[in-house]
Amino acid sequence: MASMVGSMTVLPAEFPAMDVAGRIARLRERFDDLQCDAVLVTNLVSVRYLTGFTGSAAFLVVSRDGATFTTDGRYGIQSHQ
Repeated sequence: MASMVGSMTVLPAEFPAMDVAGRIARLRERFDDLQCDAVLVTNLVSVRYLTGFTGSAAFLVVSRDGATFTTDGRYGIQSHQ
């Protein structure tokens, strides 16, 4: 939905769907080289790269056997997509 800012019409940004399949798996492949069991991802650019999430508040924990994505309640619907 468009909104007015002064005399300008502002349209919401539409981001294309990202193909993120396999990115977390490729990160896990580096764990032995990095000598780690898990990675905490807090940089939003990196969170978006790994998950496709475009919100403004999130972090991701990637471990050898899983990943946990956390955001706040504003993004409940988006975080499940």
